Amino acid sequence: MAAEPRVEGCGFSRRKRLDDKPYAFLKIADGCNHACTFCAIPGMKGPLRSVPGEALLREARGLLDQGVRELVLVAQDVAAYGQDRDRRYRLPELLRDLCALEGDFWVRCMYCYPGGITDALVETLRQESKVTPYLDIPLQHLDEEVLCAMRRPCREVDVFALVERLRRDVPGVVLRTTLLAGFPGETPAAHRRLLEGMKRLRFDWLGAFPYLEEEGTPAAEMKQVGKRTRDKRWREVMELQARITAERNEARVGRRVRVLVEEFDAVRSMWMGRSAGEAPEVDGAVFFEAEGPVAPGDFVEVVLTRAETYDVFGRAVA
Repeated sequence: MAAEPRVEGCGFSRRKRLDDKPYAFLKIADGCNHACTFCAIPGMKGPLRSVPGEALLREARGLLDQGVRELVLVAQDVAAYGQDRDRRYRLPELLRDLCALEGDFWVRCMYCYPGGITDALVETLRQESKVTPYLDIPLQHLDEEVLCAMRRPCREVDVFALVERLRRDVPGVVLRTTLLAGFPGETPAAHRRLLEGMKRLRFDWLGAFPYLEEEGTPAAEMKQVGKRTRDKRWREVMELQARITAERNEARVGRRVRVLVEEFDAVRSMWMGRSAGEAPEVDGAVFFEAEGPVAPGDFVEVVLTRAETYDVFGRAVA
């Protein structure tokens, strides 16, 4: 009989970095306790296994010593951290311990399942200055019937109330999500409800993908939506979000933001970095001119002077 899939953490060893970027991804857990019908990860990796907090703190300290200025927390579900271990040490406690490390740096949370966004996590986002007011909440859809078919939270989590609360309780919070277009059984009406939900929620950032079958998953056995329809619906989602993101970026013009410098863009002859509102490798960027000395890894104050669909531009303030 085949062995049960299972991932396990190993003892701490200092990470050998292969680049000198000012950010690094810190995997805090692996595996997943959810049973989404479209995802093969639980079948490959097994249930959630959280990395012990002491090992994460040692790894984080080593990364900061090597010049990292942003720790990006990742897992299949970051909000579930600690469920399999000491339930008194969860994501809020880990965040507070990371923030207690010496240095000037950011901590960012990606992939937070909506059901795991607790009062304690919201309070930590509000109180801890090193934690970016940014949350990635992969929703996958906004139609109740599709969410139930996905085995995602469909009735137990009110996403609209959650987003309203985050924007009310966490000053300046920036929200990102991920959606699937053309999931099996998605009707034209369900797709319209997805678009209407996007207009109501107005996420700052949104990534979308046309549904693709994963062998061995329950969704692969469901009645499929045709590829042309899937692609058409995906384009409609992306076009709508491009308009929303462009409007939100235009509203940022005139503001002053703190930027983590990444590199000099030779094409634009400008420095490129990100504010707390942009996650690395998935969101837009901040391009800016500077008269004084600037180097990758610096934090620089930038006044935003114009915006494009995904990127904003400005000048450094002495």
